[in-house]
Amino acid sequence: MDDGRDEGGRLLHVVIVGSPNVNPGYKLVGNTIYPGIAADYAHQFTVLKSLPCDIFLGAHGGYFGLAEKIRALEDGR
Repeated sequence: MDDGRDEGGRLLHVVIVGSPNVNPGYKLVGNTIYPGIAADYAHQFTVLKSLPCDIFLGAHGGYFGLAEKIRALEDGR
């Protein structure tokens, strides 16, 4: 969706990713309730890789080294 906002004349694409993981209790193989779960899980990575992305926002600081960035900020780096 293009809302007309840009950065210095350049439209930026932002991707927000939740947690691309498998929660405890979910079966990817042999799941009779959701037989396509493994294929859908794998497909999310294909989709994520295909998205144009200038800014990546993740749900967890570990995705982008948040702890180190905080230490650097506190140290004046």
